[in-house]
Amino acid sequence: WLALLPQVWLSYLLMPCLVIGIFAALRHRWTWAGFSIASLLAVTVNLAAAEANVGTALRHRDMLIPLYAIYIAGGLMSVFGAASSPVAAGDAA
Repeated sequence: WLALLPQVWLSYLLMPCLVIGIFAALRHRWTWAGFSIASLLAVTVNLAAAEANVGTALRHRDMLIPLYAIYIAGGLMSVFGAASSPVAAGDAA
């Protein structure tokens, strides 16, 4: 259980970026983001309803984090700015 502790802390630290990323996606492309967030919410609710104990909670989080990563990345880009990314720096040159 202690081996998973860094992953737990990292996922909790990135949750504010998830919320920021969701709002940023809704602000820029609300039609795509609305459908995507509704799908993500449906998967999250179904996994939460099927959750029975702490062991399955860890596995459910592991299944959801890759789906959340899209919005976490958007939140990190909103917080730290797109100009600091290597892709944006390559586009500017």
